[in-house]
Amino acid sequence: MVGTGRAGSKSMLARVTVVRPHHSTSTSTSTSTSSTFREEDFEVVYDRIVRPENGKKISDYRTKYSGITKEIIRDGLPGVPVVDFSTARSEVGAMIAGKRIVGHAVFNDFEALRLVHPSNLTRDTALYPPFMDSQGKKDGRRMRQRKLKYLVEEELGGALIQTGSGGHSSAEDASAALALYLKHKIPWESRFTEGESTFTQGVQPKELSNSITLYLDGSNLGGVGLKKAEPASAVSVSYSLVYNATVESGDPRHKAFSSVDWVPSLQSLTNGNVSPKIPEIVVFWDGAGLKHVVKGQKKRREAEVQQLGPAVRLHITPESVEADDTIVKMVASETKNVNFNTDPRNRIVVDVDTMLRTLTSDTPSASFFIIRRKAGGTKTHKKIFTKINLRRPREGAHILIPITPRLHAQCVATARRLKHEKLNHLVEISAVDLKYVKSIVATDDVLLADRIVAEGGVVLNCSQLLNLL
Repeated sequence: MVGTGRAGSKSMLARVTVVRPHHSTSTSTSTSTSSTFREEDFEVVYDRIVRPENGKKISDYRTKYSGITKEIIRDGLPGVPVVDFSTARSEVGAMIAGKRIVGHAVFNDFEALRLVHPSNLTRDTALYPPFMDSQGKKDGRRMRQRKLKYLVEEELGGALIQTGSGGHSSAEDASAALALYLKHKIPWESRFTEGESTFTQGVQPKELSNSITLYLDGSNLGGVGLKKAEPASAVSVSYSLVYNATVESGDPRHKAFSSVDWVPSLQSLTNGNVSPKIPEIVVFWDGAGLKHVVKGQKKRREAEVQQLGPAVRLHITPESVEADDTIVKMVASETKNVNFNTDPRNRIVVDVDTMLRTLTSDTPSASFFIIRRKAGGTKTHKKIFTKINLRRPREGAHILIPITPRLHAQCVATARRLKHEKLNHLVEISAVDLKYVKSIVATDDVLLADRIVAEGGVVLNCSQLLNLL
């Protein structure tokens, strides 16, 4: 990273390096248990110097740490070409999609690249609990991250890194983080198979026995947007799907937003090795609310379908058809034979305590829970009802479905909050067997949520969708 802005206070990408175990050692069992570190055991598969985006001025090259100089940004290095930011982001995004990524404080790297990567495919050596310092509570945190150089010296046979006077070597740092992961791979991965990650601790969520389709109501998901991927031709417009993520602005009084390409993250959900099994994702968009820029046509008279990724499809409705209606029809066609609403016995009424006990039991929950607001409550309840998008009685539905570790943790947190607020008399909760889950719709539209649940579908809001990734 280099610095931009006043006194170089804002970080900006300057170099991207991706490594992997060298082919000759990648299949060796000793690689995953080695207590030493040799950089030659790893090979660089991608290395680029990145020009400042939009001609931004670099105010601090941070050469002592970054190894970057004005000359390197201008001319590159032997074997390391200079590319623009958009090229680096698209190339790295395509390279890491659906793959397990290891790094030290890798969340900073994703932020710099403006990429979102699924948490279940991210291994961060800065956040791995056994590597963290539990002494004290600096900055209000229970555990503190430790520097990579100290972890390497401690864990990898006293190896020394970051000793050169010309700044850190990005390849050395990446290789060191990967070596740490490989040494601890077995216990680290067991945390995921046991349902524990950096974010959650608990039992493994129950896997769905069937595959499901994920539908995104793109027009009604906070932070999600369409961006023209290229200039409009005479007959069509190509789009990319972006998510406006909050990033560090350098000023605590203001939030800054950065548009990140969301397709690689969504595409990773369709990897057959992850649960739940999602073979296809369809993003619906209201044509009436999307400015039509094709020359010679004032209205979008027909639906437009574009393939955003191998298993991610964009469906833009004609101006005369609402995306909500199309989504409801799709869900209804999938649930017509297995709709949990066809028989009242399929939905068991439970209270908050029962729901919480089920979610925190040692046995993975075989149910998901539909929460509806049946009464008004007081002003003290406004915050929790706003959080779960139940702002008015008898309007909308919030579903707790513990099918991934992060979703499970979010379900438990919500159930505990409902118990703490003593909301039993204000909500009605139904437990439904997971076998009825055929499709999931992501939307923040409460009216659409009502319609989807009425058709036997499952709804997630944007916050829950992020925890599905």
